[in-house]
Amino acid sequence: MTIFYALRGMRYLLWSGIAYIMMSILIFLVGDLSSFDWIWFVLGIIHLLLYFYQKHKGYLTIKDGLIKKHDFTFEKMQVSDIKTVKYFAGDYVLKSQKKKMTINKELLDEDAIMYFEQLLKKYPTQ
Repeated sequence: MTIFYALRGMRYLLWSGIAYIMMSILIFLVGDLSSFDWIWFVLGIIHLLLYFYQKHKGYLTIKDGLIKKHDFTFEKMQVSDIKTVKYFAGDYVLKSQKKKMTINKELLDEDAIMYFEQLLKKYPTQ
């Protein structure tokens, strides 16, 4: 199962990416170019690429007893290795014997939070 990002953050990436690209086109059409005006276009492309990556991959994938986190850390943890689950400051901290994985609840899609919490009820909490 894939747990996607919350819509609020996804919409921000989409609309800010579009706004940056439109701003760069407007600056190009006006003709008042400086050496740093291309940065708006690059920022827009980066925001749109992040939007499409997050929309396609999601935040977490739980499959075959493995939890994969699809952010810049690419953390993985076996569900069977989870020893404790701690909820602290809006984050779930999953601890195994060797690893620790932090999952930000605010980034999770509201529909998937209930499924994820049911999965975590099987493990002792601190």
